[in-house]
Amino acid sequence: MREMARQLVKQTGSSYILPTDDGADAEGLASADTIPTTHLPALIATLTTLSRPTVVVLESFDLFATHARQALLYCLLDTAQACHAHSDSQANEGTSKRCGIAVIGVSTRMDTLNLLEKRVKSRFSGRLIRVSPPSSFEEYVGVAKTILQASLTSEEILEVDEEEELEEWSSSWDQSIATFLSNKETNRVLKDLFSLRQDIRTLCQVLLEPVMSLSPNSPALTAASLRQSFDAQIGPPPFAYLRGEPRMRHAKPTISADLLALLDLSYPCLSLLIATFHIANTGHDTFNFEMLWNNFSRQVERTGSMPVMVNGASVGMIKVPREVMTGAFENLVALKVFQPIGPASSNITKPFVKYRCAAQRGDIVEAVEKSGNLKLKSWLKRGGVE
Repeated sequence: MREMARQLVKQTGSSYILPTDDGADAEGLASADTIPTTHLPALIATLTTLSRPTVVVLESFDLFATHARQALLYCLLDTAQACHAHSDSQANEGTSKRCGIAVIGVSTRMDTLNLLEKRVKSRFSGRLIRVSPPSSFEEYVGVAKTILQASLTSEEILEVDEEEELEEWSSSWDQSIATFLSNKETNRVLKDLFSLRQDIRTLCQVLLEPVMSLSPNSPALTAASLRQSFDAQIGPPPFAYLRGEPRMRHAKPTISADLLALLDLSYPCLSLLIATFHIANTGHDTFNFEMLWNNFSRQVERTGSMPVMVNGASVGMIKVPREVMTGAFENLVALKVFQPIGPASSNITKPFVKYRCAAQRGDIVEAVEKSGNLKLKSWLKRGGVE
């Protein structure tokens, strides 16, 4: 509310807020610590009286749904709905239209709509635009470059008074960013982060610490500071040995026999790991054996019905008995690739105990590639892996 009032005053130079009992105006309200809730309808109502349409962007839309009575969301959406109905009636009557308002909510939660109250949800237009993270590593590096090369003006930097000095610094900074992103160690860190998660917020968190550590004596980003930030916030990859050889910069010089066993994972174990991909794509970070078994069984049934033969053999998945898959699941649990998310309980049967996969996606992909099984590779690509 303070930000909305501040931008109204800044862009129009006029006060659109009704004065309070003590005579405070809109500019005073914009800088106040709190704004009375009674001013909310008056503030939003003024948006439709401006000389041009208004777009309201609400970052972290799901957090506004946790507010009591969801007053801000209700007033915004109700005003937008009223403007739409008013414009339609004016169009039919041939009169001039009033400037409208558009409300855009940004959220990372898939269930945000379920958090809305009925009166708020009834005023929502139902228009959803789902945005996916970068699908390739090249796009991911491009996003990192865009974040680091954010444009600045001399007004935002107190020490810079001359535009020429700012241009010189910007050119030097852009050159240092290009050198930083072309470094092999920097690319290794970014690949580790990309294989773990493609979330842009995580990328910003990892980049923040190296940027904050800059100083006049060290004005450029380094791969060492990025690696330190990654290890401190994300942690080193615990299952790098799935790729076929240990990463000595993370792992100890010696590897136990249990870890070496992962270098030759069986078909059932790889199938369970691939099933975690598909379950994660549906929005579930945790799973149980029953979920993995059902996912695997559906894939076997789907591919088994394909009337396609290559060199006299079917391209379908190989059917494996439930007992064998159970043994493979227990093997992965023993190797701590699958880790329980809570203590054991007598009220939950074994197939329904929740686990999470501790192995990174990139390591699993390389393990499947190393196996050379075309059926598993095909199933893996259906999970969005190229």
